Amino acid sequence: MVLFTRIVSAVRQDGNLQFSQRGQDVRVSWDEAECVTKTCKNFDNKKYGIEVRIAGRPDYVWFGTTDDLCILIPIFDFEFFQNEDSPFRGNPYTITMNYCGKRLNRKDKCKGFKKRRFYGSISFTLLSQIMPYSVPSFNVQRIKNTAFSQCAYIYTPNWNPEGAVHTWDCWNSAGMSFNVSSAGPLTTQSAGPYYKFEHVSSNRCLIPQSPAENAALVGGECSSCKAVFLEYPDSQFQNEDSNRCMYVQNNSNGATVRQWTCYTSASNKKKWELVDA
Repeated sequence: MVLFTRIVSAVRQDGNLQFSQRGQDVRVSWDEAECVTKTCKNFDNKKYGIEVRIAGRPDYVWFGTTDDLCILIPIFDFEFFQNEDSPFRGNPYTITMNYCGKRLNRKDKCKGFKKRRFYGSISFTLLSQIMPYSVPSFNVQRIKNTAFSQCAYIYTPNWNPEGAVHTWDCWNSAGMSFNVSSAGPLTTQSAGPYYKFEHVSSNRCLIPQSPAENAALVGGECSSCKAVFLEYPDSQFQNEDSNRCMYVQNNSNGATVRQWTCYTSASNKKKWELVDA
C-alpha cells in the first residue's frame, strides 16, 4: 500500500492539448503550432512555454520550455498545495501552453511579428490517496547489462547533452550512478512500471538521440517525454517515445548504449538489471 497522487478530473478548456498521467508525472503533448518560431522572450530560446497555475494564486507553480511536442511535468513540484493544512487543497490546476510565432493570414502565409501566442490550456484536480499496489522505489542505482555484466557509464560529470552513454566494467564510480525514479503503474491493470534514469552528477536523463533504429542514448532534459522508459518483457527497457529498447553491441569497454527494435524473446544484449550503486 503506497501514497500515490493521481489526477481525478481533467477538462480540456481550449486548444488541442493532449493530457495524461505517467505515474507521478503529468504528460502534456500537442501538435506543431502554426507559424511557430523561436527566440520569444522568457522562452529560453525555445518554441514553447508551459506553465502551471493553481486557482487563487497569481503566480505559476511550475514553468518549463521545450522545442519538442511533449513535456513531462512532475507532480511532486506542486503537490505540496494538496497538504491537509493548505488553503488551496482541492483547488484545480491549469496548464497553459504558449508558443513563439507569427500569425497565419487568409492565404495560409505566416505574417507579422514574432511574439508570445496562446496555444491552449487544460484544468485538472489532484487527489493524494493510498493505492492498493506497490510503486517501486529506488535509491541510487547502476544500470547493468546482463549479457556482459557491464554498467552504463558517463565519462564526464557535467555530461555534454550530445554525449553518448557507454558501458564499462562495473566499479564504484559516480559516472555509473543514476537516480532511478519509477513513474509506477497507473492502475493495477496497466503496463509498467515506467522509469526515468537521471545521472547523479549531471542531473540529466537518458534519452535517445533520435527515434531511429540504432540511435545512441544521450543526456537530455528530465522533463522530456523521451526520458520515459517502459519495463518491457524479458528484462528490457523500452523507450516510450521511440518504442525501441536499450541494447549494447559488445563487451568492449566504451561500447555505446543504443536502441533497437524490441522482441519478446530478446538477446541478452538487450537485457538489463538495476543494482545498488
